[in-house]
This record gives sequence, structure tokens and C-alpha cells, in this order.
Amino acid sequence: MGRTGNTGGDIRHPEIRAGQGDTVTEGTIGSIVHVFEPTPDKFTQAMVGSKWWWAFMMDLHFIGLALLIGTVGILDLRIMGFVKQMPVAPLHQFVPWAMAGLAFNVVTGMLAFIGMPVYYTYDAAFWLKLVALMLLGLNVAAFYLTGTFDSVEHLGAGEDAPVSAKFIAGSSLLLWFAVIILAATSRCCKTASRTAPTDRRTAGQRQLTSADATLQIQKHADLMPALRRYWGYDSFRPLQEKSFQSLLEGHDTCVVMPTGGGKSLCYQLPAAMLPQQTVLVVHR
Repeated sequence: MGRTGNTGGDIRHPEIRAGQGDTVTEGTIGSIVHVFEPTPDKFTQAMVGSKWWWAFMMDLHFIGLALLIGTVGILDLRIMGFVKQMPVAPLHQFVPWAMAGLAFNVVTGMLAFIGMPVYYTYDAAFWLKLVALMLLGLNVAAFYLTGTFDSVEHLGAGEDAPVSAKFIAGSSLLLWFAVIILAATSRCCKTASRTAPTDRRTAGQRQLTSADATLQIQKHADLMPALRRYWGYDSFRPLQEKSFQSLLEGHDTCVVMPTGGGKSLCYQLPAAMLPQQTVLVVHR
């Protein structure tokens, strides 16, 4: 059994091994379709392979969030009794903008999850944010399906909303604040968990040798030339450069990346740049 596991399933079955020499050809159309065939690795690479695309996607996510919370927030504030000089009906006309912002957030959020499924799956703040969003869905249903909206739709300037409407509006604002805080917490935790060094050395061990000091001074200038020289790439994938710098500064570093995120380069490039001989131990 141990041998089978190590050789990848080299089991001696004549009825299976008889056709191993046959060559399977897909044809011209099949080979073209295979290039565009969607796979999890291709989706992940498409999302995180370019820092410019990732930044653009996060900008769209932020714009959608601003549209959504800005539109709903001002309506909630009016129902709660703030800015009472404004009637409710004109403010409610901006709700389609909130729906457009929601569409931006749903699409970009799904793409982000496809790009980094491991980060989001094990991120407690992400799941708490989803719970808050589901509660917001119930909040919207209560507002429109229980007659609360009918009671405030024609509310004029200076008029006060019923207590039930104020409660729904206040809980909506509270939940949106929770979404914002959890989103920021999730982003900070992911950044820290990807690149945060673990430095448990003593003060004497933290002192850099002359070779380390020289390398630390030159590391910013040498990263890109080394990447081009040995691997032929012109840019880093997200999180790679931070992990390189952490390792080159002598920190113990834990890096977690999805499949296709460029984990191997995180230890190959620093090893190639270190002046002393480096031993890499890879456990699978």
C-alpha cells in the first residue's frame, strides 16, 4: 500500500495497463476548446494574476458599497427623524442607485471569493458579514412587506415616522455599520495572516550579519531583476513581494495562498538571492 501511494497508483492490472500505450487525440476543435475550458485554477489565476485587475475589482466593490450605503443610509436617517426638512418620497427615488451598488457588490464579491476561496472560507469576519447581510435582507423584507413603507412613503417635510419604521431604519443602519467594520476586519486579518512574520528569536539572534545587512539594503532593488533573470516575469502576483521582503529581513514567515497563487516562488526567489547556500525542504 505504501508503494502504491508513493508511485501514484501503479497497480498491476493487465486489463487496465493494456491500453496505456494508446495516444488520445482531441483534434483541432478539441484542442482549441480545451484552451478555453474553465477550470478552478484558471478562474483563480484570472482573478489574482494581475494586480491591476484586482485593484479595479476592489474599486468597483467600494463604489458599489458607497452607492448602496449612501443611498440607504440617508433614507434611514430621514425615517429616524434626522434631516426632517426633507420629504421621504424624493429620497426613495434614489433606491435604484442602491440596487445598482448591490449588483456591483454581488458580482465583485463572487469574483473575489473565486480568486481567494481559502482566505474567505476560513475567515470568521467574512461569515459574520454574510450573517449581517442576510439580516439586512430580512430588514428590507420587513420594511416593504409589513406595510411600514406605506406608512412613510408620503411623509412630508417636518413630519415624524412611526416607531416601527424608526426601529427598522435604526436596525438597518446598525447592520450596515457592522458590515463595514467586518469587511475592514476581514481585510486586515487576511493581510496579516498572509504576510505577518513570526519572530521568536532572542535579541542577540535578531542582530543582522554583515551579509544580511547588505542584502537587506539591496533587496528592494534586486527583487525585480532577479525575477526577470531567473523566471522571466515582469511583475509579482498579489502578496508575493511582501512575503519576499519578510523572508529577506530574516523573519520566520507563514504564507497561505490559493492554488495558482504563486506559493513556490515565495521560497524560490529569496533562496536564489541569499548569498549563502540555502536548503529548501518541501513536504507534500
